[in-house]
Amino acid sequence: MFETDQADMLGMLEAIGVMTRMTDPEARHAWADLLQRSPTLGFGRSLGVLYLWARMTRMGESAKIPGGWGAEQYQQAVETEMARGDLPGLHAKLQAGGSLTEAERRAVLTDAMTKDPAKAVGLWCRSTRPDDYRNDGKWLAGTLSNPETRAGIMSQLRSWQGDGDLPGVVSMLARDWVSSDPLAVEKWLQEPAQADVRDLMMKEVANARSLTDPAAAMQWSQSLSGQVRLQALGTSAMQLASRHPDIGIQLIAGLHDQADRQAAVRNFANIFAAQDYEKWQSWRDSLPPVEQSVANESAFPLWVNRDVEKATGWLNSQPAGEARDQLVSVLVNYYAGKDPETSAEWIRTIPDPSRRRTAAAAALSNVGPQDLDQIRTILSAMEK
Repeated sequence: MFETDQADMLGMLEAIGVMTRMTDPEARHAWADLLQRSPTLGFGRSLGVLYLWARMTRMGESAKIPGGWGAEQYQQAVETEMARGDLPGLHAKLQAGGSLTEAERRAVLTDAMTKDPAKAVGLWCRSTRPDDYRNDGKWLAGTLSNPETRAGIMSQLRSWQGDGDLPGVVSMLARDWVSSDPLAVEKWLQEPAQADVRDLMMKEVANARSLTDPAAAMQWSQSLSGQVRLQALGTSAMQLASRHPDIGIQLIAGLHDQADRQAAVRNFANIFAAQDYEKWQSWRDSLPPVEQSVANESAFPLWVNRDVEKATGWLNSQPAGEARDQLVSVLVNYYAGKDPETSAEWIRTIPDPSRRRTAAAAALSNVGPQDLDQIRTILSAMEK
């Protein structure tokens, strides 16, 4: 590990692999060798020092992480490893309702997860306020993957949450399952018993399917309804814009429902414009007028930086309202650092006083703190 080129990721990983197969006597020998060396920074060396220290700690040795290697940056891992020194005692304390530090809770719950996920969830529910689930839920992310314990775990969660955020809890505990097998999650959600978590979880399924195969996900979205349908369309359109824009254009052209088309265009346009501005222009110009406006609005920040005159001309044709004011704010920020007079003129076009002040405050962040004249110009526009 010490001799591996730190820029050779494969070499570092192979060295770590060798380290993990060391016997306890070999680990002790390596630790003694480490303490005799001059510290040098590097990702692999930091990780190697942390691993050797953890091995010494697990063997019951009193070891202290040597400075200078960068291992101290893994503070969370260090705190958790130190907490593992008394897992039975910490487990009993949590069972009895005692207070543990975040590192101690993490150590107890992750250990319980490896032994019995269902019991780990039970311990978590008994020792945690329902609205505090976000603090520890990430350590139990694989809990719902096992079909044999899933129903029992869901029963515990429903009893624990009551009128709380059950969908949010399930979303955290099903994260690994959704990533690995979204089709199975979707099938499970069709069961009548899962109606109380279905809407949010179907959005998670839509995200997972869009990441895996955005073209298939866009076609699958047509079997859905309501917000879940629009979510699936939006996430798949974003992925297609980034990875397969030509396929995305074809699939959007095949959509018939107006709300579907606008959702897809809105999520496709800004990413496509960033990928290929010229093709974005051609595609946008081929759309019906309403969808052209959706595409313009979505890609407006990029459009302003590429062709501010055309972007401004289009904006001047848009009806007054909150949507227009938000686009005006983009122009305000664009001009703030280079032409504060023009920026102030655009601020004055915002009729709502609250939104006008918000735009001015954002513009001030783009003006140097020493440019008092520019600051006064922006401030003067707040009150028209």
